[in-house]
Amino acid sequence: MKVNLETTNTVMARVEDDFLMNTLNNLYSMSLLDDGRLTDSLVKLSDYFRYQYRSAELDKIPIKEEVQFLRSYFYLQRLRFNNHLDINFIHAIDRNHYISPGVFFPLLSLAFNMLQRRVVDKLGFSAKLQSSADRIELVMDIVKPDDFRSSVFSAQLDGALEKLRQAYKGQFKISIDERTNQFLVVISILPWLE
Repeated sequence: MKVNLETTNTVMARVEDDFLMNTLNNLYSMSLLDDGRLTDSLVKLSDYFRYQYRSAELDKIPIKEEVQFLRSYFYLQRLRFNNHLDINFIHAIDRNHYISPGVFFPLLSLAFNMLQRRVVDKLGFSAKLQSSADRIELVMDIVKPDDFRSSVFSAQLDGALEKLRQAYKGQFKISIDERTNQFLVVISILPWLE
């Protein structure tokens, strides 16, 4: 693979410092403990960066590749939370749709950053990604942090949805149902065919 400096800078701009530093610290700890998870974790981190690098220059990718990326990302998030995070990721992809690469990533990143600010022993996160003939839908629960402020969340959410707006230019729907300790977020986009 030929390395392009502009693409590398684009990829690094997408990676959050906390996510990367926590992941690297966890990998270092695993290397000291020699608990057998280091190899799998390095493969997942490699998959994560390979996807970020490869997709930086693409307008669309097969949704099945996005699912593989999300699986690696969720694995690394479990490491970030020192396995104090249960992630329930369901995907029902039965079509050969294409999607803008990483379109859900900013919103998922926001969700995990909010989880990081919760003070509990065990955290949970659930997401369901499904496709049908006429849409791709992501449904997820975002847990409110203990120090939740709606004005800050609104600004962060607006930023997280920017990639979605750029890629789908009005060809998507979003609903947010605020509950006591969480938000139920549903995003529907029109799929692209090859």
